[in-house]
Amino acid sequence: MTKFDDKLKGLPPIYYLNMDHRTERKAHLENEFSKWDITDYTRVSANRFHTSKINEWGKKLDLMLLAPSDASIVMNEFWTFIDWYDSGISENMLLIQDDLALDLIEHWPFDWKTLYNNLPYDWDLSLIHISEPTRQAEISYAVFCLK
Repeated sequence: MTKFDDKLKGLPPIYYLNMDHRTERKAHLENEFSKWDITDYTRVSANRFHTSKINEWGKKLDLMLLAPSDASIVMNEFWTFIDWYDSGISENMLLIQDDLALDLIEHWPFDWKTLYNNLPYDWDLSLIHISEPTRQAEISYAVFCLK
């Protein structure tokens, strides 16, 4: 088992999407970051492609395939990827939603470096699926890791 302190050593910058009015989610996630001593994170306003403005930005999508809320998430995620890539800040990053819970990290039988080193050698974008079966209603999260 990996030492508790070293589980997230080498973690890339984290970008998290958060609706401006969801201040309780922002506070919760930033408290989780503090608990795990994660300091390299950036809040990204998910209001950029808010569903209330879908008439402005929705023309770029086939809304027959996506519900407005899903289209909003997709657009916010992709533009966050683009902004990060254009910035040249880092070689890789994690993109998460503001409702991601980090509770299970202490139970990981591995550390971040092990996970990272076991990604396919030619990966560009990885989806890391996290399930929380211990909650009353099973919750799943998708975490994107870009290289």
